[in-house]
Amino acid sequence: MIYVAYAALACVLFATLPIRTAILATYVGGWLALPVGSYVGYHAGFTIEVIGAMLPAPAMLINKAWVAPVVTLTLAAIRAPRTLLAWRPGPVDLPVLLFCLWPGIAGFAALAPSPAPILSCLYLLGVWGAPWLLARVHLADAAGRIGLAKAVTIGGLALAPLALAEGVAGPFVYTALYGAHPFVADGTDRYIGFRPLLLFEDGNQYGIFIALAALCATAVWRQTRGRAHAVQAAILAGVAILSQSAGAILLMLAGMVLLLVPVGAPLLRRIALGVAGLALIFAPLYVAGVLPIERLVRHTAPGQRLLAVVRATGRGSIAWRVSQDQKVAGLIRQHPIVGMSRWDWWRPSRTRPWSLALLLIGQFGLVALGLAAIILLSGGLRMLMTGATPIAVDRGLALVAVLATLDALLNAFVFVPALVAAGAIASGRSTPRAAGRGR
Repeated sequence: MIYVAYAALACVLFATLPIRTAILATYVGGWLALPVGSYVGYHAGFTIEVIGAMLPAPAMLINKAWVAPVVTLTLAAIRAPRTLLAWRPGPVDLPVLLFCLWPGIAGFAALAPSPAPILSCLYLLGVWGAPWLLARVHLADAAGRIGLAKAVTIGGLALAPLALAEGVAGPFVYTALYGAHPFVADGTDRYIGFRPLLLFEDGNQYGIFIALAALCATAVWRQTRGRAHAVQAAILAGVAILSQSAGAILLMLAGMVLLLVPVGAPLLRRIALGVAGLALIFAPLYVAGVLPIERLVRHTAPGQRLLAVVRATGRGSIAWRVSQDQKVAGLIRQHPIVGMSRWDWWRPSRTRPWSLALLLIGQFGLVALGLAAIILLSGGLRMLMTGATPIAVDRGLALVAVLATLDALLNAFVFVPALVAAGAIASGRSTPRAAGRGR
């Protein structure tokens, strides 16, 4: 009923606001304010049965990550059909289509796919395809990208008072509005006070959202040089630091350095190539379990010292996540190319990986991971390395897409609007393009 009420309110927004404003308000507002999904079966608390909304699972096929973009895209098509019909897909859109349809192909090799391949395709079309299409049709010009950065900034500012309240009192907003949440106590205790949860899937997802909202606000300020935008960026950066999500804060600070410090395209290109080279070398070894990370850490003197330092800083969760990832390496090696087409492929290990990348490989294989990487990274890396964009907001959104992808290497609960950011910058165009106004 809450989702129905949201759809009704969205109809009012599309009937009264300019189409681009209605799109941003409906999508960003829905992603921030709606309940995650049905947590009826998870009242007992922390559970490995919830894998995050980016991938299909039978008990969570209807959730806000699917509802918000589908409702927004449907109403945008009704409001401005000529704009949608006039849009022409290009080569940058092919990976999205292949990714959304891949479960239908990979499912032929599976003994008992779950969810059914057609349901998985429909789910990915809503969660991945709809945000991408919204961005490509309505937000792919300079004005649209500035509007997207401002919408994320406004969303962060709107949540800031509640976040500060939860930082003092602990998470209470979700349970007060929508009932039990399985991760309401997961990693909430911080060095000082608590990490907020608000209406997100997990506290880690709140941490990366508020950090990237601060980055968007910084990009808007860099673009406009307005005093009000500088204040907004400072507020969000402060709230992000108060969240005490160390990984998200480090990503935010790295993004701000690249956004504010005059860094030329050649240096960015060398940094990106270096990071990509290391990833190509170590990522396959990590996924395959060839690198005995857990044994090196627990059974060598340097590893013990490193583990002690990590625990002393209160960041033991990182070591725990890596250990969970390593436990499923043997299962991934059984079907590395097409995956097992099962959301719970990790069940024989009695745990699940805490990385979206590994969850994706296990469910749909390395092919799906490669397509997802192209979707999220290609446009952002092209803008950052070639210096083709003259406006600060474009660089900010490129950094949002790249940093959200890096966060997904350790977290299953990621910054979902990164798909909109990636779609908005996919073409690399910075010239204004008028959006359709037909009703």
